Amino acid sequence: MSNTAGQNGRDFTELIELFAPDATLTSGRGETANGIDKINSFFHTFFARNTELHHVWNTRRVNSTQYAVD
Repeated sequence: MSNTAGQNGRDFTELIELFAPDATLTSGRGETANGIDKINSFFHTFFARNTELHHVWNTRRVNSTQYAVD
């Protein structure tokens, strides 16, 4: 999804829906976004400054209900 979310509104929405309402995201640059509204804003900015992106992260299952993204 990260390959297309910057140009496709539906994929962007699906990407944001992967996060819990109280999730915390920390970028490789050390930026932190707490909560779904801040994560949404983070990704709008992220895709605006990275117009050609592919395979940005690796996802791993932590347990039956949680994933971690590196």
